[in-house]
Amino acid sequence: MYTPVFIRIVNIAGHSDTTFHFVKGRVVMIKGENNYDKNPKSNGSGKSALLEGTSIAMTGEVVRKILISELIKDGAKSGSVEFELRNDFLSKSLNIQRSIFRQKDKASTLSITESIDGSEPRQVPFAKVPLGNDWILNEIGISKADLYNFYIISKRKYKSFFYSSDGDKRELISRFSNADITDGVYKEISFDVDVLTQSIEKAKLTRNNLAG
Repeated sequence: MYTPVFIRIVNIAGHSDTTFHFVKGRVVMIKGENNYDKNPKSNGSGKSALLEGTSIAMTGEVVRKILISELIKDGAKSGSVEFELRNDFLSKSLNIQRSIFRQKDKASTLSITESIDGSEPRQVPFAKVPLGNDWILNEIGISKADLYNFYIISKRKYKSFFYSSDGDKRELISRFSNADITDGVYKEISFDVDVLTQSIEKAKLTRNNLAG
């Protein structure tokens, strides 16, 4: 299992260059204080930027419904995120670096480095950024939907279980209950019901013939 080690965000939202180190095995509450605007519509201290930075690093997407370039700090032409994760069981570290640009015709870049204890770091090869995005989620072993529902939690991306489709509910429940072992039972029961229904209809026909 991978756990976050640190995240560094440069020229993202209100952050010029901020590094946050995660505390393994603990719940950490981050409190923000805006020292510039005393009457902001929102707190504006940059807490959400850490969430956005994590989202950008993991998926290349932002949580808010805005263009990714809109997160770049005013006055800067580009922004970057560095996110490091650690898997103690595999003795492996994963370093993800992305750069985003204000210039519309300049695409975001992605670099992924694997480091296994005792060996040289390895640059992960991929042909296009979307393939690199897929590699990250596959390596960590999580879907994008689960990432936003259970880890990068925000009302903008979160999908409530109660408002999910029946299929999504069954899929989620089956992860914990092995309910998927009953998937074929419905067809078998339906077949048995059809056989019994036919037998009953034949019995009724025989009875009516005898009565007539």
